[in-house]
Amino acid sequence: MRAFLSKFTFKIDAKGRVSIPAAFRTTLVEFGSKEFLAFESPTARSIHCVTTQLIEQLTAAQNPMAAFGVGDPTLASIALPEIHPVEPDPDGRAVLPRQLIDYAGLSGTALFAGRGSYFEIWDPDSFAAHQAALRARLAPGNTP
Repeated sequence: MRAFLSKFTFKIDAKGRVSIPAAFRTTLVEFGSKEFLAFESPTARSIHCVTTQLIEQLTAAQNPMAAFGVGDPTLASIALPEIHPVEPDPDGRAVLPRQLIDYAGLSGTALFAGRGSYFEIWDPDSFAAHQAALRARLAPGNTP
């Protein structure tokens, strides 16, 4: 199955190294890559992680005139300059850039959350609060 599913929590060491979930590494290979591309989530205090294949689709769909500053900004024009390629070592560990660790508020522990075609890396408490807010919005009687 080519999808990032479930959630996993791992410790981050002082150098920013963290184990990438084995299931996510398998999914990356199914998408044709060992590495993933990480950047600040545009919608939450988390690290957004995508496959190289997804970025290729994003840039292919980008308005070619955006390269000249014409038209509205897109996710691609915002995210592309801030993307960090991350490749796990043979033991499945990778170094997360300090900028991303700080942005997501990670301090010692990282929660990996599968989101289908991509995954996110969160502070575990922030993820729990985010999920609770999403559930509350979807509860019967609440309007999105």
